[in-house]
Amino acid sequence: MRGTRRQWLSGLATAASGLVLAACDQLTLNPSVQKGLARAEGLTRRAQRLLVDRTALAQEFPESRISPDFRANGSIGAFMASGSPRRVGAGARAISDPSAANGQP
Repeated sequence: MRGTRRQWLSGLATAASGLVLAACDQLTLNPSVQKGLARAEGLTRRAQRLLVDRTALAQEFPESRISPDFRANGSIGAFMASGSPRRVGAGARAISDPSAANGQP
């Protein structure tokens, strides 16, 4: 069975990536590599502690300010390429509708 050059190259790339991943697994089992990774982790931790205040925490809010409805962060496909809102499902409102965020009909 003969394949195209593209199929052969794709198969070769797949096989090569499998070998590389297998080699990475064997490499991380090496004790000297593990020691090097542990040293790098320690260096990273020290650098973070030097740069970031250790008492810095996320801002907390009272329960009264926490919304029961959370909107998605980022794009959820509410707008088409033209920029016009589209309906997500039967009876759904476009996200650009301000009353949708307040839970009003």
